[in-house]
Amino acid sequence: MTRGGQAGFFLLGSGCVLAQAQASSIHDTPPVTIAGKNPPETRTAVAAGVGTGLMAKVEVEAEGRPRRVHILNPDGYGHDEAARQAIAEWRFRPATRSGQSVAASTIVELRFGLFAPGFGG
Repeated sequence: MTRGGQAGFFLLGSGCVLAQAQASSIHDTPPVTIAGKNPPETRTAVAAGVGTGLMAKVEVEAEGRPRRVHILNPDGYGHDEAARQAIAEWRFRPATRSGQSVAASTIVELRFGLFAPGFGG
């Protein structure tokens, strides 16, 4: 688990990856997050006193760059766009198939505000 420097935000899982597509053989691997900055908490959510957890499907290119980010459970407090913008800057170790880098998708979980450990103290 990595805790971000922004208020009430952290990432779950090894290298920020919560869930991954199943590898089809022992030599295949899914994409793994290796670098990226945490998105900030949004003013709208802070003013409303809400926290949330978002799940995002990230399509990762064979070069390790995110190609598309789809928020699976939008919250309406600005977290969706903050997460999209942050993930667009992340870098991944790409998935491999038979030792070759390939494009693949992974799921990441982002938690903001009241759901984040240590929030409020």
